[in-house]
Amino acid sequence: MQNLKNRNAVVTGAARGIGAKIAQALAKEGMNIVLVDRLDNELELMRAEMAGAGVKVVSLVADIGTYEACTEVLEQSKRELGEIDVLVNNAGLEVMSAYEASAWKAHYDVMNINLNSPMMLTHLFLPGMLERNRGHIVNIASMAGLVGVSCLEAYCASKHGLIGFTRSLRASNKFAGSSVGVSAICPGYVRGSGMVAKAMDGEYGKAAIPGKIQGSVAVEKVADSVIGIIRSNKQFVIVNPGVPRFIIALGILFPSFAEWVFRVIGAHNTTTVMAEKHGLGRKLGRG
Repeated sequence: MQNLKNRNAVVTGAARGIGAKIAQALAKEGMNIVLVDRLDNELELMRAEMAGAGVKVVSLVADIGTYEACTEVLEQSKRELGEIDVLVNNAGLEVMSAYEASAWKAHYDVMNINLNSPMMLTHLFLPGMLERNRGHIVNIASMAGLVGVSCLEAYCASKHGLIGFTRSLRASNKFAGSSVGVSAICPGYVRGSGMVAKAMDGEYGKAAIPGKIQGSVAVEKVADSVIGIIRSNKQFVIVNPGVPRFIIALGILFPSFAEWVFRVIGAHNTTTVMAEKHGLGRKLGRG
């Protein structure tokens, strides 16, 4: 979809971080935006911050963990803006912990918000896009959806699932020759958002930092990638440059060797240290 001006978009997890930057980038392209998040106060601040963007910006407080809540997001979005042209499934959770040492509910919530919610929202928004033969769904996945990472088992599983969901949708005949697209964005370490922001602020201690964030990108780069992928309709984009892409390709061709490389460079140990510093995990003696 090339022309975004005067089109309508819904962005989940839009109160801060990557979601907020995506919403701002879409607004700069002239899109009207529905900001969806469960963080009431922060969401309203974000809406107020975007008030001068020259487009209509609506805030919608919702916990998108159920089909009923997702249905309400669709209905309210249409009441506020009309038909929706772009859905960005960005809302996500992470549990950084030794898998067996944390409560099952935490892992369930990660899988529900990171995978079930995008699937539910897509199930609701996609029919209208197909009927109008116009629209794009962007799933914010992760490089963790292409490799395995220590102490992020539920997160990795959810992002692997989200990439598989994206690929499977694209394989459907209904998209052949259609002007409706679906894509996945795969960031690695992102500066200014999530676990890397916490690490760089020293929340996890210095042991988590050395050399492990050199392949990171600014959060604005992720937002720019969303604009690019809507226009290009690529299947997925790995946002981080250089070595991370090589490692992903290596992992697909030679999974055992890639696993060894990850251990040698200390990637698994990094997330283990973060889990320990976060107070959720326990020492596993990995990597």
